[in-house]
Amino acid sequence: MKIEYSTGVKTYEVAGGEISFNPTDTEFSRRLYDCFEKLANLQTEGEVKNAEVEQDGRKLYDMIGEREAEMRKNIENVFGEGSASKIFPDTGLYALADGLPVWANFLLAIVDIVEEASDKEIGIATPRADMLMKKYGKYIKK
Repeated sequence: MKIEYSTGVKTYEVAGGEISFNPTDTEFSRRLYDCFEKLANLQTEGEVKNAEVEQDGRKLYDMIGEREAEMRKNIENVFGEGSASKIFPDTGLYALADGLPVWANFLLAIVDIVEEASDKEIGIATPRADMLMKKYGKYIKK
């Protein structure tokens, strides 16, 4: 016999496929914010190191490639193995769009989804909790 219940997991379409997560899961949010911080630090460190070796094109692109791989690994720690290739199939994470690196644009879009979903669920939770208390409150010892 299978127990069925809502997990809140939603599936979102991205450039190269789909990713799934529960936008109201606090563990997911922790991993998301950790990832944002790590990628921001890698971006900043990269800019400093790029300035040090920008005269040597090969060395510069090798360093960017190493940081790119580390950034993709961090994305996959949040969204699962193989997700970075789905999210950024043909784009380097350092590419710029609308004045920000594409990794930042993506993570900020996810933050917006998390905030919107949390606000929605909080609005649903209170009336539902009231209804459940009316139904099952008699079983709770006071």
